[in-house]
Amino acid sequence: MEPGRRRAGHDWPQRDPVSVLTEVLQRDGTVLSATETLRAELSGADHLGVLGSIWYDLARRAQRVRFEAALRQNLTAEDAAAALADRACTWLWRSLREAEGAGLDAGQVLQAAIASRSLYDARDIARVIDARVRQMLQHAVPQARGSWSQRLPEMGDPDLDRFMAELAAAMDDRVRRIGEHAAQTRPLWATRALGDVPADPARRLGWGLRAARIGAYRELYGYSAPGDAIGPEPGRTSPEARADWHCAFEALGKVDGIDMRGYSDAQLRLQRATYEQETGWAPPYAGEHLRLARLQARTALENAIREHYETRAARSPESAQRHQQLARAWRAMQARATTIAEALAAAQETRNQWAALTEPTRRIAMAADLELRRRHPDQHLEPLRSAEPDAVPGSQPQRPRGRDVWVQPTLDGAVHLAGAAPEPASEEPSMINARNVIYGQQRLPVTPEVPLDVLPERVTRIRDNARTAQAKIDELRGTRVPGEDHEAMDLGPAWSVLARRDRAAIIQPPRPDVVPASGILRHANERTAAFEAERA
Repeated sequence: MEPGRRRAGHDWPQRDPVSVLTEVLQRDGTVLSATETLRAELSGADHLGVLGSIWYDLARRAQRVRFEAALRQNLTAEDAAAALADRACTWLWRSLREAEGAGLDAGQVLQAAIASRSLYDARDIARVIDARVRQMLQHAVPQARGSWSQRLPEMGDPDLDRFMAELAAAMDDRVRRIGEHAAQTRPLWATRALGDVPADPARRLGWGLRAARIGAYRELYGYSAPGDAIGPEPGRTSPEARADWHCAFEALGKVDGIDMRGYSDAQLRLQRATYEQETGWAPPYAGEHLRLARLQARTALENAIREHYETRAARSPESAQRHQQLARAWRAMQARATTIAEALAAAQETRNQWAALTEPTRRIAMAADLELRRRHPDQHLEPLRSAEPDAVPGSQPQRPRGRDVWVQPTLDGAVHLAGAAPEPASEEPSMINARNVIYGQQRLPVTPEVPLDVLPERVTRIRDNARTAQAKIDELRGTRVPGEDHEAMDLGPAWSVLARRDRAAIIQPPRPDVVPASGILRHANERTAAFEAERA
């Protein structure tokens, strides 16, 4: 079936072939025996991804009840009803959850936000209050969390309180077994983040506790990168995930083999400043422009094929000639978009090389920033800001004041309003296709006067910036680390992060699972014994 084609009653999503192939290659074709399947099911019976979803769902419900009560206490009955009727309350509750994750009292934050300025002329009260709360939390950092049993929420119901206590105990037991499993199996993410498992029992115990917190975050949010412990920090749209990430990051202690706790404040500030230095020469991110160019190339190809068959099916020479002209225009557009896509793909590859090259430095800067905030919680530190240039000028269209207008930015910098060219209902299909060609030529210039090798101004800027960054990357790749003795042989490439990694064997032994919980094993054994008794 052709991409984007719909079958009656079904909408088939358009999938990137590379993503489909990636999913196929990631599938494990190992056939497990019945015993292995049972052991895997018992091991995952108390998976944190399941228990954590239950925990946060119930906790958010209790938080929402408290937030609504606090909102009614600080607003008039009319304003409270208007605010609660607005769907934007979801944003406000999320911001208040972020406040509680930072160790603040959500009721006091809400009261301060409401009392900061008058709400007399506010049209959307919930949105205004949410904006004020987010402004107050601009520099808030989530606090480290203890065990699940130490952060039991107030549910307001004895049965729910008892259930949450039992759920917390089960999750704490799962976290402990995750740490023991990591110490036994030594996964790559654990050894890279924490080093090898110590032989000393006391240090091994500490290693396991830190690995337990990191492994719990990975299992809770399904992060499965083999060589990276916790990945990038989640955004503010998920306060719980962000708080859990900071908890795991605190347990990490080391970033890329460097322990920041032994650094002085001056050294930490110096390391922190490298974040701006590294992001200052970042090549532009061309992923979105590349997607648009490839989409236009594919659309032009499909239209050219359709016009080709329309030419063969034409009933008159005039109609055939018209379809031939349209087919030539679509193929010209395809060639134009393909040329642009090739230039953007090269720019995006440079961006990927920059990301791999500067990843260690940027992560060390993030660790230095977090260490400074731990040492001086009372000091105001500006958040890490990327010095990466903003979006290409002209990519954000001007919006008329007073109303929202949906626009379509294009690769040549033009902006097209969604309803700027309504199609008359009585217009012939051939005329519609002809006008679409004209629109396509405007969005991605393919007029006869423009050669195919001449790129739009925006694409040219992206390409030139990427070439400048590529030259610096090539220079850094050739930098070598001298030995301590100036007469000795140098020690090889300085940027070992770009060195090719050895591939793992194709046939891998089965991975051991986390030891099942004792209560789950006992319950399973009782059911097995009862089943055997029935058969006897």
